[in-house]
Amino acid sequence: KKDSAPQALSTFFLRLDVAFVIISCHVSRATMNEFELIELLTKEATSTSRDLSLGVGDDCAIIRCGERDLLITTDTLIEGIHFKLSFFDPHTLGQRMLNANISDIAAMGGTPRFFTVCVGLPSGFGIRRCRELYDGLYTAAKLFDMELIGGDTSASNQLMVTIAVVGECKPDTAIRRSGARPDDPLFLTGRVGEAALGLASLEQNLATPQTASFIERYRLPQPRVAVGQALLQCGLVTSMIDISDGLLADVGHLASLSNTGYEILAAVIPRHKDFELVASRLGFDPWQALLAGGDDYELAFTVDHHRLDAFEEFLARRASEPGLSITRIGTMVGNKECQRALRGDGSVVFVSSQGYDHLGDWRE
Repeated sequence: KKDSAPQALSTFFLRLDVAFVIISCHVSRATMNEFELIELLTKEATSTSRDLSLGVGDDCAIIRCGERDLLITTDTLIEGIHFKLSFFDPHTLGQRMLNANISDIAAMGGTPRFFTVCVGLPSGFGIRRCRELYDGLYTAAKLFDMELIGGDTSASNQLMVTIAVVGECKPDTAIRRSGARPDDPLFLTGRVGEAALGLASLEQNLATPQTASFIERYRLPQPRVAVGQALLQCGLVTSMIDISDGLLADVGHLASLSNTGYEILAAVIPRHKDFELVASRLGFDPWQALLAGGDDYELAFTVDHHRLDAFEEFLARRASEPGLSITRIGTMVGNKECQRALRGDGSVVFVSSQGYDHLGDWRE
C-alpha cells in the first residue's frame, strides 16, 4: 500500500505515453500523402528475378525480354476524382485516358506497343457511350500502332477505367528518374500550366476565344513519344519524367530519386501569350498554374553537364523538326533540401501546393 500511489502515477504516465504514441501514429497515417502511402504499401515489393530490371518507383517497370526491355505502366481513372463526365464527350475521354498512360512510356524514351483496359460501368452509362469511349481509345492507339490485348468489365457506382500499357526499348537504354547529378541542367518540352487553366475554365464555365486552346490542352493532352525517343537516342539525357501532377511535384520526384535538389528559373518557363490574361479572369494565381498545375504531359529531363555542348548541337540539328520545343529551365544542385523556383530578380516563388495528390482529402 505504501507504494500504491507512485505505482498508480507511474502507470498513469505509462498509459499516457502509449496513448500519445497511438494518437501520433494515427495522425501520421491520417495525413499521409500519396507517395508516402505508396512507399508504405510497396516496401515489401522486392524481387530477386534477373528479368526484373526496375520495379516500383518510376514511370514504368522494366522487364528484360530477350533482345529488348519491356516497359510496363498502369493507371486508374475514376469519375469524380480524376475527371468529370460533363467536361468530356466519351470519345475524347477515351483518347485522353490512353494518352495519359502512353506518356509514361514517352518519359522513358520507349515505343508504346500494347494496352489492356478494365472498365467499371455505372448504371445508365449506356452501350452507345461505352462504344464511343472505346472508339476514343482505338483512335489514340492507332496514332502509335498500338493493339488492345485484353481487359475486364464490371458494374460500378461510377465510371472507373484502369489502363495498362506495354512499351519497349533496347536493353538497358530506358531513361529513368534516378540518374540526375548535381550541376546537370534541367530542360522542359513545350509549355506547362495551360491544362490547369483549361480545367478551371470548364469549372467556371468560361468559354471564350482565349480559353479555347487551354481547354483543349486539358481535354486532349498529347504524349511526347517522338521527343522522348529522340532524347533516348541522343544518349545525353541522365533522367526524365512526364509532367502529370505539376512541374514542381514531378521535378521533385527526379530530385528525390537522384539524391539532388533543384533550382528552377520560373521566369524563363515558356507560356502561352494569353496565359496571364486567362489566369486573371479565372482568379487563378499564374505561378500556381505554371508550377503546380498538372495534366500537361510534357517532359522534364536533365542532361549530363559534362556534355552540354553536345546536347546543344543535338538541339541545333533538330531545331526545324515539329514538336521539339525544348527550353532550359533550371539546374540540379547538390543540396537535397534546395527545391525552389526563382523569379527573374532571384526571389523565391511560393505556391500553395507543389502539385496534384491523387489521394486528395482521403483519410484512414
